[in-house]
Amino acid sequence: MARPAPLFAALLFAVLATLGLGSAQASETPKVIRIAVPDASAGAHPSSGTAALDYLYTKHLFEQEFAKDGIEIRWAFFKNAGPAINEALANEQVDIAYLGDLAAIIGTAAGNQTRLLAASSRGLNGYLGVVPGSGHTSLESLRGKTIGVWLGTAMHLSFEAMLSRQGFTDADFNLINLDGGAALAALAAKRVDAVWSAAGMLVLRSRGLAEIPLSTQGGDGAGTLAGTMLGATPFVERYPEIVARLVRLQVEAAHWSSIPGNEQAVVDLLTQQINLPRDIMSQELQGEPLAQRNSPLLDSYFIQHLQFGANAALKQQLIRRPVDVQQWAEPRFLEQALNQLNLTNYWQQREAYVDPWH
Repeated sequence: MARPAPLFAALLFAVLATLGLGSAQASETPKVIRIAVPDASAGAHPSSGTAALDYLYTKHLFEQEFAKDGIEIRWAFFKNAGPAINEALANEQVDIAYLGDLAAIIGTAAGNQTRLLAASSRGLNGYLGVVPGSGHTSLESLRGKTIGVWLGTAMHLSFEAMLSRQGFTDADFNLINLDGGAALAALAAKRVDAVWSAAGMLVLRSRGLAEIPLSTQGGDGAGTLAGTMLGATPFVERYPEIVARLVRLQVEAAHWSSIPGNEQAVVDLLTQQINLPRDIMSQELQGEPLAQRNSPLLDSYFIQHLQFGANAALKQQLIRRPVDVQQWAEPRFLEQALNQLNLTNYWQQREAYVDPWH
């Protein structure tokens, strides 16, 4: 039988490819989806520290969705948070990553090929804890003193925003790098003068081991932490239908976490996963609607939050290359999910984020 002429073969291949039949890649699915998450837990259960993602994980939503395709979901919770996940992304060991704002910015500036798919959280608070009875009631009183901060993470960017808002820079203090647990332990042992940390600081205060003269709670959003859902660019380009399903499930979890009346369920979930007392989680969440904290939208507020952070990181030499957040964002999967779930108008589009660096 004669072989088809080259031109005919080329046309046949083009038609088959258009129909999804001419290439194995067009119809293939991954054998495994590798998901990386910073571990914020203080106990036996891994936790992202955010309601939507912990709901996804504990309810096995990804696993249930992809079981029919024979796709394994492989979770990896990193105690070393952003730096470790960025290294895994650089080594092409991660398909989907959940990262705090600064870690995501640092990875992108360093050359990690990712797409910003959705917001995973926003509005998480930072707290300045000081040694009880020390007399430190402000950042001014801490000038020249030792402050523990988890450098290279979202907590670091949060602290930098608060410094700028208060008219200070890093040079005004002796900053040392301490991860979440080490920072709290150092403050409790009075080995540092102060610590900038997350809700775990509320536990120290409840035990009489810390005073909190300053926090982001109840403010205009400056210094609060945000979380991102990122897709490794090769994975996004190779498996767009898989990514669309992942983002849809993220939106479903965000919706559950945003429903008025689910406050107690959210507190119970985070209490179980993070292993902080229930009253501490209630304090962290108070004063802010669930829908505001758990919105997945890549709205102007969220984009500006990341862009202002990226600009500040460049100015302070935390990164060496600028990051254009608008170009980094890939909103099409999120928009598709919102349409499919009839949630296009569920979350309020917030327009303006106050730049704490100006």
